[in-house]
Amino acid sequence: MILRLIRVVFFCSKFQSAYLTAINAYNGWNITTGSVGVKIAVIDSGIDDTHPDLVGKIIQNRSFEPAICYHFGIFPYECVAHREVSRPLFNGANGWDHGTHVAGTIGAATNNGVGIAGITWSNPIISINVFYPNARMVAISSDRLIAYGILDAINGGAKVINMSLGGYGYEYCQWACLVRVHTYSLSRDAVRYGEAKRVVMVASSGNDNRRIAPYPGNPQNQGAFPASFNEVISVGNLDTSNSFGFRYPDSNFGKVDIAAPGSFILSTSTNGSYIFKTGTSMAAPMVSGLAALILSVDSNYHPKDILKAMCSQATRLTQSGNPDTDREYFGCGRINIGTTLAALVPPPQRPNIAADCGAIDQNPCPAGRWFLPWDFQFVASGGTPPYYWTYEGGLPTNSWLDSNSGRLIGEPTWWFGPGWTFLIRVTDSTGQTDIRSFYFASVL
Repeated sequence: MILRLIRVVFFCSKFQSAYLTAINAYNGWNITTGSVGVKIAVIDSGIDDTHPDLVGKIIQNRSFEPAICYHFGIFPYECVAHREVSRPLFNGANGWDHGTHVAGTIGAATNNGVGIAGITWSNPIISINVFYPNARMVAISSDRLIAYGILDAINGGAKVINMSLGGYGYEYCQWACLVRVHTYSLSRDAVRYGEAKRVVMVASSGNDNRRIAPYPGNPQNQGAFPASFNEVISVGNLDTSNSFGFRYPDSNFGKVDIAAPGSFILSTSTNGSYIFKTGTSMAAPMVSGLAALILSVDSNYHPKDILKAMCSQATRLTQSGNPDTDREYFGCGRINIGTTLAALVPPPQRPNIAADCGAIDQNPCPAGRWFLPWDFQFVASGGTPPYYWTYEGGLPTNSWLDSNSGRLIGEPTWWFGPGWTFLIRVTDSTGQTDIRSFYFASVL
């Protein structure tokens, strides 16, 4: 046993120090090592919470698996069953140690004399298992299960969700294109709900050395979902060569937002062991860890601003000599934990949009009565006035936003159907911003 622990500590020092140095983790930990108030959900194959480097850090949530239900006890349809804990169904191979490995990269206990160091030291990790065994006992999942996992993570209070998983999908026509269908429609709706709830979602871009399209994709240019959704941070894998400065050969490219080391990563496995793994699945948890550290410094950051903060301090990488190709390989660059966190401390005074309507679980904001003109005043506090207001998405019919006053002015909507969901961003005179999702609806 003593020889085994010495060997693990040696591996930690030799192999971890290279990528921890490349992403400037040591300097970042001088600023923050995380917060117990910021939970990270790992939607994966379950987490072995008996591992010495994970004991006391894991919140066991539910496991989801496919089932057959019946209408009126006769007509079958696909549904979802769940178990009350989310530990791996099996040990070791066939993907069942995958979630445990991801969890160790994010938050293995640090300075405990054994094993490895996590990116965050203090953030709780919610384990959600969305994988089940196929006929060969290999761990597989589905769009439906991933969507359930995302919703369960949000309801469990996660501020960051790591999804080191994915599948290829696209949008296609039905009924002469009267209807357009997406192959990952359930997880699409789930990630939209997640962004509205201000949850940071991170996913691996995939490991097939192929260009992936952003949402929605098409049969000829498919996306890798959930990474290709606009609301999700897509992560590429960096090779050990050139101090983690090159793309790993099989790492997908295209819709990649940022990159992190993901090759030959030593982390926790089932049965208290440690194992090396390579892939974008190993890069994504480093980005999730950084997102949690940012929120540990300033919990008011919107998911869009989390990526902006990472990219503003990322280390720019060049491999192909072509800026467009390098952008597809690395996104905005390699994460830099130290400089990213340093830019937040002391936390800048940022404006805050006052929102008492239109958010999830709140009544919609009024888009006027039919046949009558209307207006709505957005309000912000904090930061350094004057404020400048912008929007993303579709405003209510026949309305416009006064960028200087934050007043939304509308003509009669003449609309009795669903309302309008869009994002409002306020920017103060120093460039600090806040962004929130609003839902407006007109009434009779």
